[in-house]
Parts: sequence; C-alpha cells; structure tokens
Amino acid sequence: MPRQPRLDAPGLLQHVMARGIERRPLFRDDIDRQSFVDRLAIILEETQTQCYAWALIPNHFHLLLRTGPTPLSKVMRRLMTGYAVTFNKRHQRTGHLFRNRYKSVICEKAPLASLRFNFGMELKNSGKKIAEHLHLSEKSVSRCMDRAKKLVANYEKLMDCVQ
Repeated sequence: MPRQPRLDAPGLLQHVMARGIERRPLFRDDIDRQSFVDRLAIILEETQTQCYAWALIPNHFHLLLRTGPTPLSKVMRRLMTGYAVTFNKRHQRTGHLFRNRYKSVICEKAPLASLRFNFGMELKNSGKKIAEHLHLSEKSVSRCMDRAKKLVANYEKLMDCVQ
C-alpha cells in the first residue's frame, strides 16, 4: 500500500520527529548537537520557517515548526541530509543515519507562555509563543536531564537566528 501524502501548506504548525537507524545515537556529543542546531538555524532563516520548540534526544529529535513559503519536505531534506553527511564524515562511517522518513503531526495553534516537558521542567521562552508540549518518554528523560540544561542555553541563540 502506498504512503499517504503529507499535508503541507505555508503557515501550518507541525510537530516533526525523526529517529536514528537501529536505535543508534544521532548525537554522540555536544559537537554533534551544536552542528545540528547551527544547521537548523541557517535552514530556518533561509526558508523563512519558524521553530517554536525543539528537543535533541540521543537517538531522535523533535521540532515544532511553522512552515513558510518553502515546503516542509524541502526543509527536512536539507536538514537531515546535510546533518547525516556531516555526522558520517566526522565519525568516519557510511550508510544511513535516520530510520525511515521523518514523521510530522499537524498541531493546533495554542500559544503558551512557556514550554513544559512532561517531566515537570519548565523552560521560559521570554514571551515567545510555544504551541505544544513535547512529550518525552520516562526512559529518555532520565538520559537527557543534564543535556536539557545545555540545550536551554542554546534555545535563545536559535530563536535569535530565526527572527
């Protein structure tokens, strides 16, 4: 049975996620995470796509994006292909990095004053609109609490780049 076409239109708010192949890590260290965030910031600016929230878990990532004139498929192709090439060169590996295509879920518009993860951590976003909760499994939470603090520091940097 063929895949269902993705719904995509300018201004559509979507929760996007992708996983590493065979549950392998997408981000081995801070250099990998910074490379991903830097690439994301550049692509968001060039495509006029807004990013309201993101989370980098060792073997997958979540993004909350509102597309601009560039379709989400082109944004994600640039992000995932570019990052995979960089990751493979840096770690002297070949082959696929991501499992299947990215997954996207259309979200309703529901601005919040802050982003709350389901483990109770509240991240202030300085008045910027955050549209949905990013839910992390309990197993992932225990592994990423320390990383979350570092990612919060990069959040403002990313938001400055997309405005």
